[in-house]
Amino acid sequence: GYWLKILLRACLLQMAFFILRKNRDWVWNYWHTVRVKSPYKSDILLNMLPLLERENPNLTHRSETVEDILNPEFQKFLDDLISSGEEYMGVGIAAPQVGQSVRAFILAPKPSARYPNSPTMEPTPIINPVILEKFGPVEKDWEGCLSVPGFRGKVPRYHGVRVGFQDRTGAEHEMSLEGFVARIFQHEYDHLEGILYPMRMEPEDKLLNLEEFFAETGIRVG
Repeated sequence: GYWLKILLRACLLQMAFFILRKNRDWVWNYWHTVRVKSPYKSDILLNMLPLLERENPNLTHRSETVEDILNPEFQKFLDDLISSGEEYMGVGIAAPQVGQSVRAFILAPKPSARYPNSPTMEPTPIINPVILEKFGPVEKDWEGCLSVPGFRGKVPRYHGVRVGFQDRTGAEHEMSLEGFVARIFQHEYDHLEGILYPMRMEPEDKLLNLEEFFAETGIRVG
């Protein structure tokens, strides 16, 4: 009985290894997906979108207007973008960061290891945005970026912005944002213009790696 059980387990393990080897591409693709609730489908499997990093020239191109917001493929892309932003622990993520040169980003501030003091807001798709007005003082504060991993830099931004955009149903909105949320909006909007935050930094400010950032601020990131 004992040796028979050992033999059966060994056979099962060998069979499992054989099945995994034969289906390794499927297993890999499934591993790189996440299951989430979508407002358009009750339960769908979403792709984890790979990020482009700062060396990629596609990040410096101006993005194109989204013409057909209700296109099912674009709606699926928005769900993938929301899911990917959550997995990467971003407070925002823009379409160009995942290789899609369209004018769309997700505004999703919430506390995380990367931004422990962030306010909380439901992930909101922002499509074809415009900045209608900038107001208040220009303030320098620390920023990071999923496409510039391992660094932080002080970036001057307006305290507030009045913005217009379309939501995922195509409806148009206007609103005023201030503080950290306004900073995120300006940061993500820059991605649509082909601008990364180090390009906004002033000459006297240095891009810091995370150890240097911790030494200067006492804030441990990651």
